[in-house]
Amino acid sequence: MGEILRVYASGGIIEIPGTLEGVQVDAIAPYCFSSARHIPEGNHSLTWGEKEFAGENQDGLFGELKEFSGNLVEEVVLPDTLTEIGASAFYNCKKLRRLTFGPSLRGVGSDAFMNAQDFHEIILTCGPGDKTGLKQILAQISSDMEVKFQGKEGRKAVLVYPEYYESYDEIAPAHLFGRSITGEGFRARQGFREGCVDFAAYDGVFSQACVEESEQTLMKMALNRLMYPFALGEVSALLYREYLMGHITNLTRDKIEKRELKTLVFLCEQGLLSGRELKQAARYASELGWAEGTAKLMEFHSGEKDAWDEYEFEEF
Repeated sequence: MGEILRVYASGGIIEIPGTLEGVQVDAIAPYCFSSARHIPEGNHSLTWGEKEFAGENQDGLFGELKEFSGNLVEEVVLPDTLTEIGASAFYNCKKLRRLTFGPSLRGVGSDAFMNAQDFHEIILTCGPGDKTGLKQILAQISSDMEVKFQGKEGRKAVLVYPEYYESYDEIAPAHLFGRSITGEGFRARQGFREGCVDFAAYDGVFSQACVEESEQTLMKMALNRLMYPFALGEVSALLYREYLMGHITNLTRDKIEKRELKTLVFLCEQGLLSGRELKQAARYASELGWAEGTAKLMEFHSGEKDAWDEYEFEEF
């Protein structure tokens, strides 16, 4: 079994290979990326980087290499061979944004992501129907998380897990505590079956989420499920479409401001953005000086029957 104890790097983004010096990488050791070093005593091999570092200066530098830990950690790509992430592995990695891993991951130690406050994106190098360790990771993170499945042969899905809050209220006079959970993000995280995402369960959360979650979160949930409709049922698809059509103005303005042309084209092709809303979207893109977006939106609008009778080109 190959276990990574410590990593040295020159920047905030690393990719750990599946094998090191002929040994398959199976695990990330406890506190591996934590700012506090917890390398156990006993028999273990030191890599070239750590051998050289052992006799170097005390500020954690060896040439251009630094201990890849704490606030230096921004993005980590783990190998598909990895089966386990140790306890507190990313403890206090406050700038960690994105983690990539494969289908072999099964075990995640306690407090693995404690205080990783900027961690909001997971990429899985497998299909959305595959068994993964995603549930174990989500169980430790109550903040919002976007999960992207990037499987082969076009098997893709993007899921948004909203933030949720836990609180404990004392029940007097017995001095017991009742647990209270606010937000549908907790229920969404329970939507797994035998290690695989249960997409029907995930989609079933949306109706109640419309009562509790923000418009921005709900638009992301609905849009991602429609753009990547893996295992999406007709009833859920209709519910997502109805929500987006009811919030199409704010959605399109957001995508225009972010210059997300692919998303705008999708909305037009699906009939979610049309008529007056499409006209307004083209005008807004023009006001922001986005020529490419304006041209594409005008192209879609010109294809609508009698659309150009409503206004002149000078409006743009």
